[in-house]
Amino acid sequence: MPKPALKYSEAAISGLCPASSTILSLNVAFLGLWAFADKQANTHWSRLDYLILAIAFLGFCCLAATPWCAASPHESDPTALGARRARSCFCAGVSLTLLWIGLAILESVFD
Repeated sequence: MPKPALKYSEAAISGLCPASSTILSLNVAFLGLWAFADKQANTHWSRLDYLILAIAFLGFCCLAATPWCAASPHESDPTALGARRARSCFCAGVSLTLLWIGLAILESVFD
């Protein structure tokens, strides 16, 4: 027996958009602190620095795509408004954010 489709409220969608933009702005602030203030004394970047930067940009893309996924209608159920995809993008963006910030802190400590 198939499960009934979940109905997402408008509050869930309107909560995801400001949350993703807030985390995105905090990411940009931490990236500026890490990339420019911490790396100013050391002019060359290592491969780990570029890996951290790539993970950060993937997280930025996921967080920036969250409002777009939340507002786009789903083909099978237009009332869902893509809330499942938006939540997945948001969770992926937050996970990548935690990963790159953790790696950046560890790299700064052990450098």
